[in-house]
Amino acid sequence: MIDTFVYNRSGGITNVGDEITKFVLKDCIQTIPFISSYSFSGSILNSVLDKRRSQKVEIYGSGFIKKPLDICSSELIDIKFVRGKLTAKILDKPKSLLCDFGLMMPHHYTPPQKKIIGKKDLCFVPHYIHENLFRGYNQEIISTSLNPEDFIRKINEYKLIISSSLHGIILSDAYGIPNVWVDVIDKPLNSEFKFHDYFSSFNYDRKVVKISCNDDLSKLVEYQQLSHGANDKGKEPYDFLKNTFDISKNHENCI
Repeated sequence: MIDTFVYNRSGGITNVGDEITKFVLKDCIQTIPFISSYSFSGSILNSVLDKRRSQKVEIYGSGFIKKPLDICSSELIDIKFVRGKLTAKILDKPKSLLCDFGLMMPHHYTPPQKKIIGKKDLCFVPHYIHENLFRGYNQEIISTSLNPEDFIRKINEYKLIISSSLHGIILSDAYGIPNVWVDVIDKPLNSEFKFHDYFSSFNYDRKVVKISCNDDLSKLVEYQQLSHGANDKGKEPYDFLKNTFDISKNHENCI
């Protein structure tokens, strides 16, 4: 059994960043993990590694949403890989393998290929708290509530992705689509740490671009970036799961 913690929005609405975990695990080890879903605001890693924890936990690709005030004993933490250097440093494991599950998706799923000439210019991938802000404006939106394959097919229809969602950025990087990291001043996300953590895995950083819901997003083209080597970064942890994960063992409390 693989007892896996994922975030789940209230009302049973799925989140592509967490659905990826199930897709990749099922592909790599031919089993569907037992999912422990949590409907809370914040980071599962911040919550599961609470200082009151008494059971061992295995970490696969997770990262902190913000720097924690206190965490459980390092003896209870078994790191397989984490999202970025900032999380690895907090856990006092600076040499950890770095990879988010999203970077493994190209090794699991290849969307229909579109020639660049047939692609549309840009689309906005909002964090779910921003979705309703952009309804009614003349702006194409891709919801993070889509399942991973549908989400990836949609972003591959565009030349540029503007995103306030972390996994909008990560999956764009994974599939080689230039992107812009934004936050919406009408309702700021205030969780830049997880973005910087992700970028640190590529040994560079970005600055967030502040936008309003009535801005012309086409003007953001000049800010586009791409984390080069994202596809390659996902190969080692993907192979680790596929070739060395022992399905005969009882894997409890995985993040």
